[in-house]
Amino acid sequence: MSHLFNNFDRKVAPLFKFLLERGYREVSHSVSDSFDDGQLIYESPLLHITIWRDRGHVAFEVRELRGYRAIGEQTLRKMILGRDAAPELVWPDAHPYERSSNFLSEQLATIEALFAPDRVEESLRENDALVNEWLVAKGWGPTRKRPK
Repeated sequence: MSHLFNNFDRKVAPLFKFLLERGYREVSHSVSDSFDDGQLIYESPLLHITIWRDRGHVAFEVRELRGYRAIGEQTLRKMILGRDAAPELVWPDAHPYERSSNFLSEQLATIEALFAPDRVEESLRENDALVNEWLVAKGWGPTRKRPK
């Protein structure tokens, strides 16, 4: 199939090639026939990183290589840069998907440390707490009992 209208390989994939230089290997690369969607998967002996673009939005998530619980980009930002660190303030001149690659490139060592065998369970608990906090703030958290 033709990917004539999809520029994932030209605009997004090159931004994450730095992972190859840091000892990761590309294990999957797929491009959609619509919406400029695509997905990359990189692995190291420790981590599995999935990067995707879905209808123009680029994001990534990280998990242990043999694990199943991932931490998404936004939660990693909060864990590393603080709860109020907005990517547009950290990289004001960058395109939104460049912000994802910039963050991953600049914080890769810190992310790897979060998934170190002696730290991963604590990191996953922190992830759960931040996600639950976000859900409650959105009104999707635990429901309160109605008074009788």
